[in-house]
Amino acid sequence: MQIAVISVHSPQPSHFDLIKSLCKESFVITKHEPLNEQMLLSLEQKVYGIPKHMLQPGEIFRRDKDLNLGIAFSCAYFGIIGQEYSDTNPPADLSGLLSALGHRGENGFLKPDKGVLSYLQLSYGYGQWYMAVILPEPSPKVRQLAKRLVEEGIGHIKSRGGGQVQLFSPMSSELIGEVAEEAGFEESFTLLSVKKELSAYFPQEPPPSQESTKKDAEAVSVRGFRVGQDEQTWLELNRRAFAVHKEQGKWSLGDFLYRENLPWFDPDGLLILEIANKPAGFCWTKIVQDRPLGPGNTGEIYILGLDSQYRGRGLGKALLIAGIRHLRDAKTTVCSLYTDSANVTAIRLYDSLGFVLDHSDKIYKSDIRN
Repeated sequence: MQIAVISVHSPQPSHFDLIKSLCKESFVITKHEPLNEQMLLSLEQKVYGIPKHMLQPGEIFRRDKDLNLGIAFSCAYFGIIGQEYSDTNPPADLSGLLSALGHRGENGFLKPDKGVLSYLQLSYGYGQWYMAVILPEPSPKVRQLAKRLVEEGIGHIKSRGGGQVQLFSPMSSELIGEVAEEAGFEESFTLLSVKKELSAYFPQEPPPSQESTKKDAEAVSVRGFRVGQDEQTWLELNRRAFAVHKEQGKWSLGDFLYRENLPWFDPDGLLILEIANKPAGFCWTKIVQDRPLGPGNTGEIYILGLDSQYRGRGLGKALLIAGIRHLRDAKTTVCSLYTDSANVTAIRLYDSLGFVLDHSDKIYKSDIRN
């Protein structure tokens, strides 16, 4: 048995397809995406660049920082456990995999054992590193492979001056947690994924009352997003709503445009709360048809944001309910969302609306010195 780790600094479409395949296999087992959205988008951008359809009129030749994503792909590692082949050509059923990886062992091609191909990705943004690992089902040899991958990732970070690192552990994986702690990481925070079954009936919630907005004595309304008009307005609102959030509040125009052009984006599902015709909050919903948490399609409260000056008046709850109702009317049967386990106020709100815990993801942190 031999462990081989292959570094990829300039991933090609074949690598991207292989990684997507690994994500699918992992999802079948865990019912959860092993790479978070930012990591996957940074990889896709590295492979394919910024699609022209993302650019605004007059910006066809621009490639400035405003059209980049908040985090950028840095390096990837594929880990293989297998046996060396002395033949000049690999077995036919492995040719596609080995071609994608472009790997030879010392004495010939390396034939991976079944089910032990793994992947680690490093991306950088917002002043820190992000590390994520895709592993097959746990076993002693997979643990060895995971340890080796994390060591390679740490080496890459050191070679670039070190820095703060976040390691994502989907489903609070014990194996990833143990490997992370052995490598000097410590638990930073926990993300809770909560969900709610959407029945045909959902209690009517009155619109934000005049009592909650009488300080303004102005009309409150909710409308859909206007493509080509609201992009910059939403970006400014997002910055106000998440002024103290290290990542969300620093989204660039590129971060938004990338998502605006993804298949799941629906302008009617991005609800904008206005007070006296001024944007005050938003509830961004998302429907993903091939990722069900239960029977039917899965709906998600993707991002819920409220300008800080309007908090404490019941507007956030009303906006959330408007988002849930939109998902129910779109025939989704499950609504999910993420929240920080330390956000007690938000958890109480979700609990009051019937959300229950689905799973948790742990994030580990480390300060790596070169």
